[in-house]
Amino acid sequence: MSKVLSSGVVGKLKEGKFVTMAELEVNSQTSIDRLEDKAKNLQNLVDAVIVRRDPRASLYLNTLIPCYLIKEKFKLESIYGLDSRDKNRLGLFSDILTASQLGLTNIIVSIGTHTTTGTYVKAKPVFDLDAVQLITMIKEMNNGKAFTGEAITKPTSFEIGAVLGFDHSRPEMQEVTIRKEKSAGASYLLTLPVYDSENAKIIANQTSKVGMPLIITLYPIDSVETANWINKLYPGSKPPEDFINKIKDIEQSSSKTEVKSKGITETNVNLVSTLAKELRTVKGVSGCNIVSTRLDTIKAPF
Repeated sequence: MSKVLSSGVVGKLKEGKFVTMAELEVNSQTSIDRLEDKAKNLQNLVDAVIVRRDPRASLYLNTLIPCYLIKEKFKLESIYGLDSRDKNRLGLFSDILTASQLGLTNIIVSIGTHTTTGTYVKAKPVFDLDAVQLITMIKEMNNGKAFTGEAITKPTSFEIGAVLGFDHSRPEMQEVTIRKEKSAGASYLLTLPVYDSENAKIIANQTSKVGMPLIITLYPIDSVETANWINKLYPGSKPPEDFINKIKDIEQSSSKTEVKSKGITETNVNLVSTLAKELRTVKGVSGCNIVSTRLDTIKAPF
């Protein structure tokens, strides 16, 4: 069995400290310059950055590259966002081995959004493994075994997080899933977008029964279109109507792109900053993760 390498985030969570993360997206097929600029601005502001693979079922660079570069260039803990949508267990196994060789120590697992929600609707999803099975495979690799049961040359060494999809109408089923993920090897939970502290309290109350650290995701909205997309994809998230109306008013108030961008950024910063502060007082919430791609002024919420 391999000893899990040091993860600053998980170490703080075990000490009961509140952690801050920023989620970055690779939104280019050829360049990560913009992402690197954001990562540079996050130095000394966050405990870690999460880099998701092919967010929103779109076509981008393999995120193992920016994960490694962010870790090396900016000395930030990089958390590799891995989903089971696009690859079978052979492909996932290869990616996990590569992440290990690159010195990454933390993976956040999800099944991923369906390909029909993205740009390439004709792409066929794989979903060979569900989240619990993928967590189990990583845990076994930490123990020096492949999913076939064969020994691997060098055990991996990962802390494992799991994305929490919440369904308030079926809390008992959600609790069962969380317990399975914890038993499989997950050490913390990361939510889908949350927009008010009351919703965070409901989720924290459910997850506290299992005893896993909970990190709340805050997802700024840069347009009414984005808000509608979130409502469709994540029914439990529900961005506030008054907030959406503010974004709509800003979009309609000026034809100048820079004026719109400034107004939308300020509106988001106010919402996210307020909520991030409130989360520190919510029992059962261990941290927050801000999806920074949607903010031009990235430092403000931290």
